[in-house]
Amino acid sequence: MTRLNVLINLGMVCLPMLGAAIASSRADDLSGTWDVGAKFSIVGGPADGRSTTMKAVLQLAQKGAAVTGTFTPYAEDGKTAQPAMPLLNGRVTGTALAFSVKQDAETSLTFALVLADGHLRGTARPSKDVSGGGKLAITIEATRRK
Repeated sequence: MTRLNVLINLGMVCLPMLGAAIASSRADDLSGTWDVGAKFSIVGGPADGRSTTMKAVLQLAQKGAAVTGTFTPYAEDGKTAQPAMPLLNGRVTGTALAFSVKQDAETSLTFALVLADGHLRGTARPSKDVSGGGKLAITIEATRRK
């Protein structure tokens, strides 16, 4: 067997393994529907220490590093969907997902989430403080629907 034949045979064995290794190192595709639990906590101001939980649905479509979709919060009853907000500037870097949504003309939320153990976890930061000077801290955990 010539050296060229050995190299060709070696390449035929190694290339598929290299492709599988590269594919497994990529972040999972985040496309799909995610059920979101959000905990809102107020730090400072007259409402210091208050907290509440809310639900939402995150609909994601990923193409490469770009992510589009909608964020649909639910009313405090947890059953009544509010208007869906389109995702703005959605990007995936490795396992990190970042995007923002506009709640109204003056208020937006910026999300910083990480995919870990099949869940998206992280925070959302509002563009405005709570009236009275408190800061709103929002923790997020989302689970993909089956």
